Amino acid sequence: MKKKVLTLPFLVSLFLLNAGFMFKPKLRAFTCGDYYHLAKSNQELLKIQEEILIFDNKGVAYQYDYASNKVSPEKVRVIGDINLILKESYLEGSNFYSDYDLMMYGVPATMQFILNFDRNTFSSSYSMYGSTEYTDSVNCKEIEFPKDTKFEF
Repeated sequence: MKKKVLTLPFLVSLFLLNAGFMFKPKLRAFTCGDYYHLAKSNQELLKIQEEILIFDNKGVAYQYDYASNKVSPEKVRVIGDINLILKESYLEGSNFYSDYDLMMYGVPATMQFILNFDRNTFSSSYSMYGSTEYTDSVNCKEIEFPKDTKFEF
């Protein structure tokens, strides 16, 4: 009598076990700056974690922690001594937007980052006292995470 190794319950359980691996979002990570910044190695750029923009194919923002080698959903981005609280992030065409609330000089403000991932450019703006200031566009490059990076979705 032959035993059937690939039974329907076995195949269904195998599919369900692997389903978690198949439906993880694809993350992209970019860093932006001048020629000297972008000339650094991938490993050096990962150490400057506050300058990395990470997002998935649904426009969800993530952040990278170099010490733990972990990527997790972004809530607060710290730049210098300013906490940028993520209000929303989204994709529109080839642009990734992230909108933040913050306190600047004790005054509430908003900031927006715009990454065009097709042209590898970054620009931003901030609004305070009803006035909006825009930054010049800078170049970006896509970076890769180490193979042993942990991901929290």
